[in-house]
Amino acid sequence: RRPLEPWPGAGTPPGSLPASPGLSGWAASSLAARECGDSNITERVSQLQETMKLRIRALEDEQHRQWVHMQKALLTFMEALGEQAATMREAADCAVKRQLAVDLEYMREGVRDAATRSVEETLEAGLSELRSAMQEVTGH
Repeated sequence: RRPLEPWPGAGTPPGSLPASPGLSGWAASSLAARECGDSNITERVSQLQETMKLRIRALEDEQHRQWVHMQKALLTFMEALGEQAATMREAADCAVKRQLAVDLEYMREGVRDAATRSVEETLEAGLSELRSAMQEVTGH
């Protein structure tokens, strides 16, 4: 942080301006009042500068607090996304496994049906040959 610098002329000592020639008593008392007023102005400017420093510091602190809050929120969001991605991977894995199980069962049924048909056809062919052989032996 850079320290705030005073307003131009704020540190000018009272009465440093050249006096006009022929000041009367009224002008001297007016100059004294002005010097007192300059002192009050300098004090008020100094107070204003301090107030502004405090406000700027408060704004910087608030900005920092909000930045930390945003970082935490982003981290929480990223963690949630990671959890969602893991959940989606698990769901996809389960869906693939279920589909593979269905496909495997379908293939088993197909192989079993094909094997059953093949055995039935082989048995029918053997039975037909046996009947033919028996008819030849019996003559019918």
